[in-house]
Amino acid sequence: PHLPGITCAELKFSSVFSECIAAEIADIVFIVDGSRNVGPENFHIIRTFLQNTIAALDVAMDKVRIAIVQYSDVPRADVYLNTFSDKKEILDYVKTLSYGRGKSNTGAALKFAKEQVFTKVRGSRQDQHVEQIAVVITEAKSADDVSSPAAELRRLGVKIFALGIKDINANEPQEIASYPSKKFLFNVESFPKLNALSSELMRSLCGNIKDAFVTLLKNITLHQGFFTAQKEIIIFTAEADMYFLLDESGSISYDDFDDMKAFILEFLHVFEIGPDQVRIGVVKFADKATPVFHLNTYNTKAKVQKAVKALFMEGGGTRTDLGLEEMIPLFKQAEQTRKKKVREFLIVITDGKSEHVGKPLKVHAEQLRKQNVTIYAIGVKDADKAELEDMSGSPKRTFFVNNYDALKEIKSKILKEICSFEGEDFMAEL
Repeated sequence: PHLPGITCAELKFSSVFSECIAAEIADIVFIVDGSRNVGPENFHIIRTFLQNTIAALDVAMDKVRIAIVQYSDVPRADVYLNTFSDKKEILDYVKTLSYGRGKSNTGAALKFAKEQVFTKVRGSRQDQHVEQIAVVITEAKSADDVSSPAAELRRLGVKIFALGIKDINANEPQEIASYPSKKFLFNVESFPKLNALSSELMRSLCGNIKDAFVTLLKNITLHQGFFTAQKEIIIFTAEADMYFLLDESGSISYDDFDDMKAFILEFLHVFEIGPDQVRIGVVKFADKATPVFHLNTYNTKAKVQKAVKALFMEGGGTRTDLGLEEMIPLFKQAEQTRKKKVREFLIVITDGKSEHVGKPLKVHAEQLRKQNVTIYAIGVKDADKAELEDMSGSPKRTFFVNNYDALKEIKSKILKEICSFEGEDFMAEL
């Protein structure tokens, strides 16, 4: 029988996909490795790369603003976002950039950019909703941690392009770059190949700047439910039951857990919450599964939001199997608290491989699918991709990101997949 809920009937949206003509406004900070690993000859190549890239941008105080952070043992910025008012001044400065030597402390440079450069007093226009972009150029494995300061910078709303050269540690640029890697991560084998990367970087930079001003989804109509879109805010008014199953194991930091909470709160903006509309529940898992609140615990969006904000993590092992097992009776109970059968969704977020104790998690996942529960598996960092697919049962419902702060970037992908689940080719329209 047909289940009321989430089938797409019509999709229309406007798109603007010209080259850098439309990329008029942004704050861009170049973060440049000047450590001893680079060497004076290669640093000259970096200067040329900066000149070529900046020359292609429409630089002005009311258009693209440029700042440059150079780092080795310590970071410094002689050029902030409000230092120079025209392109010639910046290009003249780049010619004078001096080679610094010292160790490569990329993490300190990222922290410096967040605290000292992407600020209103230094010319950032973030409060005016101007796109914030960092371009990190690094040659060597950092002498300090990059993961945490990069995540903090991304949480600020800065999109980070990472350019790794030569001996750069394979994982480090991924820890720095924004999601998705194919858009924000670049690697070259040697410095002489860096300038060939300039045009490719420009395409990505300009595309990102334009995307910040384009509303992607407009006038979406759904069968037995609909979306309305204005200023990238989408409201879903169909009927559905949705649980979030959250990993709270010891490998997750408090900031990571806050990113999961923020991800759920982003979803709540999309749904009309109510006993006869969309119902939300949350379960956590570590050494055991812990239901936090059920689908019928809260019947307004405000109450669900308050409950999500109050979530806390306790740590422990990674018993994903127990989390999935807990969901089986919970979804059965959900059917008893509805007047009719509706679509049921489970969104699992985990950053590790499940401990091999008890039944394989695939057994529990298959049981949930037999109950007509659609599972979306989201893996972060060290999650096992094969295990994620065992949970979801489909590559289309399996997602992976390198960092928790990137969760917000995949929200629209999951919503599109939910919309297309009944078989209409929503993705082809995009």
